[in-house]
Amino acid sequence: MPEEDLAGKRAERETAALYAIARLLAQRNRLSDVFEQVVEQMAGHVGLDFAALMVLDTEPDMDRVVGWYPGDAIEEPEGQVYRRTRARQMLADEFPDGVQWNLGETFGEAEQRMAEAGLVVAWSLPLMDGDSYYGSITIARREPEPFKVGETSFLRAAGELLAAAAKEEHAIWRAAREEARSQLLNELTILLNEGSTVEELFSAMAALLSRAVTFDGAGLLLVNEENALELVAADPPQLRDRLHELRVDVEIPEIKTAGRWL
Repeated sequence: MPEEDLAGKRAERETAALYAIARLLAQRNRLSDVFEQVVEQMAGHVGLDFAALMVLDTEPDMDRVVGWYPGDAIEEPEGQVYRRTRARQMLADEFPDGVQWNLGETFGEAEQRMAEAGLVVAWSLPLMDGDSYYGSITIARREPEPFKVGETSFLRAAGELLAAAAKEEHAIWRAAREEARSQLLNELTILLNEGSTVEELFSAMAALLSRAVTFDGAGLLLVNEENALELVAADPPQLRDRLHELRVDVEIPEIKTAGRWL
């Protein structure tokens, strides 16, 4: 078959695949499931050994893995959260249409894990909406063969759809967080009006906070009569037993706040 005909049929398949991806997103399918369809479409004509979808996490400089291929390429990647290094952020800012790089030039923990898995060459596409970053797609190979422009054209088109979906998902998360924060403040106000002790208030605060934030421990330091910060409450309670001697000497010429969160 002439090369022009092959290119035409490939374009038709990619267009049909983009429509299918758009339908999946419209039906509120999980981003990981949609990404799986993207990878399946690419795997037919692009030699790749790894692909990952990362989205903006709860912190503005953190990314969370929500999709990857193949499942055993890197051990337990789903849900892993990585700090986005300055070098990685610069790639997103300067190359919004995607950039190729050598995994030997590791930028952070995520890239290091990819290199340790034997991956050599990577191509990354930031998921952008205007100047706002919402995640990235990375594909990689074990062979030092660069990705050609034609091999990444479909991914760039699919990336526009995934960027819009990642933006919406992040907006939903932000709304849920604000609702949880408002509820937390309302319930704390009730406790304050009931005349609860500091320890009781802290315990309730930690329980309420756990609904909106994931943490392994929390402590409350208060300024004592010796002008030092002293641990007076902790969650879980056994944390206080391990840190009961924790004291921090401070110089506070004019005390404006009475405590501090660890």
